[in-house]
Amino acid sequence: MASQDVLIISVSALVLTLIIYEFGQMSMLF
Repeated sequence: MASQDVLIISVSALVLTLIIYEFGQMSMLF
């Protein structure tokens, strides 16, 4: 259970990082 929770947290953090990076790229373009 604990390892699964850590995996979910890691994936969530990765997705958030990618979303923030994408918004940063869009703000640079406009």
